[in-house]
Amino acid sequence: MGGRAEHAPAALLPNGKVLVVASPITSPATFQTPTYCFEFDPATNTMTAVPRPTNAASEAYWGRMLVLPNGQLLWTAGSTVVEIYAPDGTYDPAWRPSITSCPAVVHPGGSYTLHGRQLNGLSQCVYYGDDASQATNYPIVRLRSAGFPHHVYYCRTFDFSTLAVQTGTVVHSTRFTVPSGLPYGSYRLVVIANGIPSASFHVQVSKKVWKELKWEIKEIKEHLKWEHDLLTKREPDFLGKEIAEGDPEIIIPEETWLEDVRRVAVEVDRIQAQLDRKRAFIAPEERPEVGGAAARPEKIRPRKATEKEVKEKSETRAFLIAGARPEGRGAPAKARRPGKRPRKS
Repeated sequence: MGGRAEHAPAALLPNGKVLVVASPITSPATFQTPTYCFEFDPATNTMTAVPRPTNAASEAYWGRMLVLPNGQLLWTAGSTVVEIYAPDGTYDPAWRPSITSCPAVVHPGGSYTLHGRQLNGLSQCVYYGDDASQATNYPIVRLRSAGFPHHVYYCRTFDFSTLAVQTGTVVHSTRFTVPSGLPYGSYRLVVIANGIPSASFHVQVSKKVWKELKWEIKEIKEHLKWEHDLLTKREPDFLGKEIAEGDPEIIIPEETWLEDVRRVAVEVDRIQAQLDRKRAFIAPEERPEVGGAAARPEKIRPRKATEKEVKEKSETRAFLIAGARPEGRGAPAKARRPGKRPRKS
């Protein structure tokens, strides 16, 4: 049977294989029926035929694919019939998204911030040229009740910090809103990208708003500290270890720091402190105290002249005035000291 995907969709499955569809061709090439399905394995570079859906009687270009949060694939072909394809195998643990921080207590109807790595997965997952693209490179938050029977709820995600794929160890964030009618109790929260879930994170759905507020404050402070460390230190590598008891999916992040990084951070803080001190003209401990009560000037009282001093001052003034008058032919008269008479010739 000759087949060709002239115009058809394809999807990257969680197990790493690619599901493609094709239809028979003629010469010259025309669209023919029916549609056949294949799995392409990039590890072995082989193509394997898989059972085709019952609603695949039309040409391949009618097909539409969507990878679901549980890892299965939804298939439609322009009719009211919808079928599910369940691939075998599982994902590589390195492909999983991871949660670095998330509120431990949430409230129904409340919106919160989740931080993590590879939140958008490694690809757009589903692609079909310019006809239809059901890409799933965005985080999906799922809640599963801890008690039996298990109930599954999905939270609306929005305000993604990025839609990039293959972001590696860079931490990104997304906002999510808890369903308003969610029952109170314990839940396991996971973030899903392209049908691959993260390790579960225990959360408590409660009506105690005060606990929620305290967690929000703690989350903001931790995130601010993380941003400060990211600018001043090397980003820590988080290693996961499984808990021997309880749910094996729960992973506790554990920081590992090298001694030289600590020394460099201490040296940077010391140099920064020296620069801060040199920017000031006067060191804080050397600055004088200013303000307070100002010293009042001493009041000066004028001394009252005695009667004798007044009389002498008046005679001196009269003597000076008399000496300045002209006498004889225009020559000024000789000044006489007060209290003495001229001598007779």
